[in-house]
This record gives sequence, C-alpha cells and structure tokens, in this order.
Amino acid sequence: MRVFNRYLSPYDIALVVGDFVISFSTAFFLRWALLKTEVPPGAEWLWTAHAFAMASIVVVSFYYADLYAVDQTLLVRELLLRFMGALGVACIFIG
Repeated sequence: MRVFNRYLSPYDIALVVGDFVISFSTAFFLRWALLKTEVPPGAEWLWTAHAFAMASIVVVSFYYADLYAVDQTLLVRELLLRFMGALGVACIFIG
C-alpha cells in the first residue's frame, strides 16, 4: 500500500497501527483515571477525541522522523536521536 509517497509492507502497517493503539489507549486510560471523579456524565467523547488527536500527532511525527522506515539500517545513536526529535515535536504540538 502506498502512503505519502512511500510503499508500506504489512509489517510497516503493523508498526504504525501498533504505535497508534498504544498511544491512543495510554492517553485514553490516563485521562479516564485522572478525571474519573470530576467529569460530568456524557463527556467520554472528549476523552476519545483527545486520545485520537494525541495518537495521530505521535504517529505523524514518528513518520516524518523516518522511524517507520525499517528498510534502513541505522545506528542506535541515530535511531535514538530521531526518536527524541520526533517525541519532542509531538510533545510541542500536543502541549
């Protein structure tokens, strides 16, 4: 499948979907745990929208940092630098 001028194998798609699911579930359940007692009834859609937006930002920033390009052989140092840069950009946009 082709996404953003890059062909993705099923393994690549599994990485993206896995990151999205982990980011989404973490954001949703942390928000639920923190605001469990103070949220009016019927506001769960806000948690879902917030978690979806956060997960989307994380996945897009990881994509643009080429963390999903598994065909490249990277040194551990360069991989960590790309990860920290992408995570920093995601945190700036989420903040």
